[in-house]
Parts: sequence; structure tokens; C-alpha cells
Amino acid sequence: STVSEEFHGEVFTKPTLTYDISETVKIIDGMLYRVVPNGLELISYTGNDTAVTVADGTVRITAQAFAGADVVQVVLPSTLKSIGHKAFYACDALTMVSFASYEAPILEEEYDYSYWLSAENLPATGEYQYEDAYTGATLVYRGLGIVPYFMWNATETPAVIYYGANFVNYVGRVDDTIVMVKPSNGLNYDSFIYGKYFALSVNGEAAADATTLAAIAAINALPDEITLAHKELVLAARAAYDKITSDTQRGLVKNYEKLRKAEQRISDLEYIQNEQQPGTETPPQETPVTPVPGKTFNKQRVLMIVTLAGLAVSLSLSIVFFVLYLKSRKKLKKPDAVSEDKNVESADETVENVEETVDGVEEALESTEEMIDSVDEVADSTEETVDEADETSDAVDETADDTNEPTDNGADA
Repeated sequence: STVSEEFHGEVFTKPTLTYDISETVKIIDGMLYRVVPNGLELISYTGNDTAVTVADGTVRITAQAFAGADVVQVVLPSTLKSIGHKAFYACDALTMVSFASYEAPILEEEYDYSYWLSAENLPATGEYQYEDAYTGATLVYRGLGIVPYFMWNATETPAVIYYGANFVNYVGRVDDTIVMVKPSNGLNYDSFIYGKYFALSVNGEAAADATTLAAIAAINALPDEITLAHKELVLAARAAYDKITSDTQRGLVKNYEKLRKAEQRISDLEYIQNEQQPGTETPPQETPVTPVPGKTFNKQRVLMIVTLAGLAVSLSLSIVFFVLYLKSRKKLKKPDAVSEDKNVESADETVENVEETVDGVEEALESTEEMIDSVDEVADSTEETVDEADETSDAVDETADDTNEPTDNGADA
């Protein structure tokens, strides 16, 4: 297989060796891994790259996995828990190690009798003299300067020897400066032993803490195919995620989308289950009688029409009285012949207008009567609809009584 990466518009392709030898043995980027209960264990690095990235999910790097390799930079995963004895021993070109785990990985070391026996590996500072047991000559040794002093006179031989040689050389013998890139919130990276390997420490991005790692693990435990049987797992994953209090830590949960989809799947399945309950029948429901707007509405219309008719009659009477008033004025006043003729013509026109108005009022009254008749018909139709609704309700009640009779008989039996 190959890995491609684009840089400044140019695509670089690199061949990689990644395949499964068996269910428990894998080759990933040319490195040999084996599957362990809690992840992967890096057994050996056989490549020749100068920059190496250990696979995600690796929990341990075994002893001497990179011993003698020409690696310059190494990137370790956040899942790493321990680094074996002499894992990077004799990697003389190594200049930088990047850590991503919240807690510093444990640095394993092995007891070595020959290393303990040699006076050249004294951890103290300064020069120490010993008498050679065979020749009797005085021997002078300079300590490694790991600690200021040691209780040399308390025991016959030094009791405290540092056997660790995880990076490049033994503790106290690492001459070149190795840079350590660690999480800004990492724990135990400032320990005494780490300080003997790395002369310079640089803060990198924050790492997922224990709470965040627990949430990531809970989400990873969710199956790909979610059913209602997995609801408790989904709820547990959500509870683990909700324990994370900072936005920075929540941003490190890269598999959150898996949790969100699982919750949506559970919600959809519950909705379908509630909509379609197998083996259940819907109990008979009484047919609801739709209320029909009745006589109250019709009475309001009749009252409105009668009021308008009364106003029309009042207007007609007012016009009649006004005409009579004009005629009476004409009789009392006797103008000259010309004025009288004009007044008569004006009065005749007024009378004609009044007569037309009266005719219009009569037509309005006839229309009002027709509307009243129409309202009466609507009221009669409404009463018939109400009667039919009552009959329908009685029929539904009789049907419900017939349905309940077998149940009653069974209970009596």
C-alpha cells in the first residue's frame, strides 16, 4: 500500500508495508505489532525512516524495539502506557520524541548484574577510590553525577544503581541533547528520570485526561449496528461524555459523532416502536359528534336583520313627516305667482324623491322578509342536523353496549 501527502501543490507518495499476518499479529508501516487485550504492543521496528509515528492504539513499546535504528524523530500515541527497557537504545541520531499521553509513560528498566558490579556506574557525584582486590592497587572512579552523593559507607557496595536505558543510553550517560515535546497539561513528565534523558522540554497541545479517555473508550465500545438492546451502552457513553467539564477536553473526543448517531438511532427506533406496536389492537372509539352551530348563531343573524329593518322604517317615517312639514309650510306661505310655481315644482320634485325613497324602503323590507324566511329555513335545517346527530350518538351508544355484553357474560361465568 502507499501513503500520499500533498505539499506546496506537489503530491508525495510513499510505499508502506501494512497488512495482517494473523488475527493477533500485524504489520503497520513496516513495524511489527501484536494484539494484546487492551490494544497493540510494538514488537520491533524494521524500517529505515528517520521520522517514525507509532500506531494509534499502541499501549506498550517492548524492550529494544528500536534499538540501533537511525530514527531522528519519533511521535508516540496518546494511548501509550509504558516504554520497554532499552526501547530506543543506541539510537544515536535521535533528537526529538513527541509524547501525546496525558500521563507520562512508565519507563521500564531491567536489573543487570554486570552493570551493578562495575564501579564505573556509580550514580554519585565526584571521585571515589577503591582498592583492587587482586592487585591491591588503588583505583579511582568518577561518579555519573546522577545524584549528589550516596551512602557508600552504609553497605559494602553501592545499593542504588540506575539501570534505565530507554533513550539512546543509560541514565547519566546521555550526552546529546534530546528534545521532549509533551502535552501542556501532561503529568509526571517533569520526573527525575525523564529529566536525565531530555535536556529540553517543550509544551505541545493538551492531552486527553483520564475523564476524557474514559469517554472516548465508552464511545468506542458502541457497536456499529445500534439496536434498542444497546440503549444502556449509549446512555453510559453519554454519561461518560457529560462528565467532561472543559471545552478543550471535549474537543479531544474525536469519535463524538459516533455517539450522536447512536443516540439518533435509538430515538428513531423508539419512535417506530411506539408507532407500530405488534400484537395490539386499537380499542373501539366512540364516534365523536361534531357540534353544529345552532340557534344561537341564527338568532344573532335574525336580530341583526330586524334591527336593520327597524332603522329602515324609522328612516321612511322621518321622510314622510318631513314631506308633510313642507306641505304645511307651503299652505301657510302665499308667495307671488312665480315663486309659487317654483315652490310647487320644487315640492313636486321632493315628493317624487320621497316616493322613490319609500319605494326603495319597501323593496328593502321585502328583501328583509325574504332573508328572514331564509334564516328560518336554515334554522329548520340546523334542527334536523342536530336531530340526526342525536340519532347517530344513540346508535354509537347501542353499539358500545353490544360490544361490552360478551365481556360481561364472561365475567359472570
